[in-house]
Amino acid sequence: PHPAWAAAAAGGGNGRPGEAWPQARVEQLVEGSMLAALSGLVYFLGTLLRVEGYAAYLLPLPLALMAQRHGPEAAPRALTSTALLLGVLVGPMKALNYLFVHGLYSAVMGAEWARGAPWARSVMLGAVARAVGILCSLGVSSVLVNENLFTLLLANVEGLLYQLAGLVGANGAPPASVVGVAIAALMMLHCVTYVLLIHMLYGSILQALGYQCGRAPAFMRKMSPQGY
Repeated sequence: PHPAWAAAAAGGGNGRPGEAWPQARVEQLVEGSMLAALSGLVYFLGTLLRVEGYAAYLLPLPLALMAQRHGPEAAPRALTSTALLLGVLVGPMKALNYLFVHGLYSAVMGAEWARGAPWARSVMLGAVARAVGILCSLGVSSVLVNENLFTLLLANVEGLLYQLAGLVGANGAPPASVVGVAIAALMMLHCVTYVLLIHMLYGSILQALGYQCGRAPAFMRKMSPQGY
């Protein structure tokens, strides 16, 4: 057999026969594989049963647990494992959709929670990551359908504004640049609100599991019976 395979069979984690891997490293690999499989299963069932919107609330949990148990750098590794697993099981498009829409912001939040970051920072970083992921997902979809979905979205919003302007007796609609800025602002507001709700949900879940969900604001710690 190949020397590296023989070393691995003999317990050589670094390619040297007889040298066993550290226990913490073995636990991280095993737990990472199990949590990646769990994430993939939740996402697959969510898309199969058409309940992805509800399943999305559970998807950050495996990455958050990996970050809490093995450090902030474990979350991106678990995210990569999950995306690769989904790429094999359900194809690259589903894997990219998970990576951009659900995985990216989950890994950022999980890493920030493990660092004990204040919610002001983890919410903003998570919101930016989610916004970037949504834009990347739209970009990939635009390439696949050979249609600029950003321009199509802008045109549809402009058409709606023209119809509303006609109903209220106004003249015309705002310029395209103003509409684009308004869409970006609304998307960012959505991302901040969504990520904040995830923080509030996981503040209770992680607390029940014996972990901390970053540092919540003082007034929220007083309001929560578990203290976040």
